[in-house]
Amino acid sequence: MNTVMHDPEDKLPSNYQYVLVYLPNKPWTDNHTKIDHKWKVAQFIRGLTQKERELLPDDDRRKITYCAEDEHGNNTKGYCWEEFGTDTYSGSAVSMWTELPKI
Repeated sequence: MNTVMHDPEDKLPSNYQYVLVYLPNKPWTDNHTKIDHKWKVAQFIRGLTQKERELLPDDDRRKITYCAEDEHGNNTKGYCWEEFGTDTYSGSAVSMWTELPKI
């Protein structure tokens, strides 16, 4: 099986697609196995960039409502990566991703 790794700056997955992501700045370890857990399965969620938000009509509620996937605050991209459970990573937290294998 050939695995193609993608840089999010070059290519993004389809909206709501689950992919395998690499989080280089997350030094999580497991106390039992002592290995780093920098690879996670996450869902790609497309949000709004600041430019897209500015172009919305004034009566659009998304103009003043911000979500985790929007470019705002610590999220410098107009998307995020949502893990199974409660963790959500900003767009810039992922340095590469690949599609999950088809079974």
